[in-house]
Amino acid sequence: MIKKMKKAVLVFIVASFFQVLCFSQDIITLKTGEQIRSRIIEVGKTDVRYRKLDNLTGPVYVTSKSDIAGIKYENGSVDTFNGKTVAQGAPELTSTPGRTVNTANPSGSAENSRKTVTVGFSGIYPSGVWPSTALTNMGTASYLKDYGHTLKRYGMGVIIQADIAKNFSLFFDGNIYDYNILLAKQGETVQSAWTEAEGATHWDEPGAPQTLVVNNLPTDVHFDMSTSGLRLGAKYSVGNGRVRPWGGAAFGIYSWTVNYFNGDKTKTYGKDTGYTTGFTFLLGIDFEIMQGIFITPFADLAAPPVNYHIDKLFYDQWSIDYEAPVMGTSRFGLTISFDAGPKKKAN
Repeated sequence: MIKKMKKAVLVFIVASFFQVLCFSQDIITLKTGEQIRSRIIEVGKTDVRYRKLDNLTGPVYVTSKSDIAGIKYENGSVDTFNGKTVAQGAPELTSTPGRTVNTANPSGSAENSRKTVTVGFSGIYPSGVWPSTALTNMGTASYLKDYGHTLKRYGMGVIIQADIAKNFSLFFDGNIYDYNILLAKQGETVQSAWTEAEGATHWDEPGAPQTLVVNNLPTDVHFDMSTSGLRLGAKYSVGNGRVRPWGGAAFGIYSWTVNYFNGDKTKTYGKDTGYTTGFTFLLGIDFEIMQGIFITPFADLAAPPVNYHIDKLFYDQWSIDYEAPVMGTSRFGLTISFDAGPKKKAN
């Protein structure tokens, strides 16, 4: 009895699997009677583009509408193409109301088109050269890490993208970035690296800058650069498959704040704020992991420079004027985006 039940369950599972397999496909019926099991990419005015079901990462095939009797989609809806007689013995297609397409009048056709608008959310990892600061201008991660300094950094954003031509898109995004460097620990004696460098060779000349020293720091001291920006850009994609490499550029406006403060941000030693503009450049790959859902790893390159000025940092005689990138000079991230419009649209 148990063996019979196991056999029945196995048969049910296998049958269910094949039923799901049969429904997760588009079936193209030619006027010769031949059926092609496929995944439709686009139904254009004169032809149909598709991949064969048994090779979804393979080549894209193109068949003229004049050779097609109809298409039955995976959701059960049907497009029929009139204008020529279907060959004797061809399987009958049941039309859905309002879905009949007249090949003699392509302008009235319904098209199965690529998405035109997507909305996405990004996680971003700022990297690259760190900005110079009042307590160190070494500018590299390895230097500070060797001396026990830490860096906390993150970025995130949202993006809206619209396809405006074949392989060409416009996008608008908003992003925030922050990185925080531990410059010195409580109780340490620190000095300004830039005044020391100048004073090392000209310290005895009249008016030469002198090394500025802060003894026994009352708290840990962090340098923080926080940035928020809005960008408008364009990108060009290679190909129309499920994997599409692309490159692009964008122009943005950025609001920034530089701050020297203690660990919990309850004490500020000096800060400056401002705005800047500039170009950035992007490279990435769109992976359509399932219909209407995309995963995009990307690199975001270049960072506009900003000048920040702080008077009376640590004490009245210490004023600084520095140039630093408004964010990490390179950012690496991952975006997940979703189709914001219907798959099918009427022309």
